Amino acid sequence: MKPPVICRKSHQTIRDRQIWRIVRGLQLANPHLDDRSFLAVLRSYARLSLLIERGYTHLKERGIVNARGELRDSVDTVRRLMLTQAALARELGLTPAARAGLGGRSVFEIPERIAHRVIEVHASRAANGQDKATETE
Repeated sequence: MKPPVICRKSHQTIRDRQIWRIVRGLQLANPHLDDRSFLAVLRSYARLSLLIERGYTHLKERGIVNARGELRDSVDTVRRLMLTQAALARELGLTPAARAGLGGRSVFEIPERIAHRVIEVHASRAANGQDKATETE
């Protein structure tokens, strides 16, 4: 039986979508990351997340001990990936200690470009009589 034909491009596209979903989820959960300057680090964090998941799945399926009764090399590899991810999490302000050290800047701060858009929409609705909040005041 022949192995299935695997298209590298489709795997790359799937992986790109997975990375984008992780990055976007982090940005939505942590508005301070919705800034282009964080994008490279966010992508690295997302790639590490996928690698850790694959490595952990591999260990779960095969066990952490090889045929000779020794720990598999992949245990150390996954551990190092997790340490790297933890360092990136600190850099991105995703840990409680890192959030506390943001210097008074709230992690729930709305990015300036979004705040301006919210104000524009509110003003537009208020001018058209569509804003419920202005009708009750």
